[in-house]
Amino acid sequence: MVYSNFNQRENDMGLYKFELDCGRSGCLEGAFESTPEAVGRIIGESVYFGEVLGKHSEIHGTIEEGEIKLLTDDQAFIDKAKELGLVPYGYNPFDYWDGPSASE
Repeated sequence: MVYSNFNQRENDMGLYKFELDCGRSGCLEGAFESTPEAVGRIIGESVYFGEVLGKHSEIHGTIEEGEIKLLTDDQAFIDKAKELGLVPYGYNPFDYWDGPSASE
């Protein structure tokens, strides 16, 4: 899901990579557009993904530093990646969090 917010300046957005190691069950990965402020708010927060890695997997935990990394804040690159359908992809922790969206 792509989030947009008319209150944010376009150049405040960045392309972020999410990577969560879930041990033997596998890992969750994704790329999404967000603001640095929103990413800062989700760090340290509890997120419940459900059974995304199969029946009875029950993936949940606290988002830690290093699990979300800024790939680029180059808006031209982000726009091209979106145009080509490369982002968003995979899991976006904001889709599974009860807090504000990635752009708020």
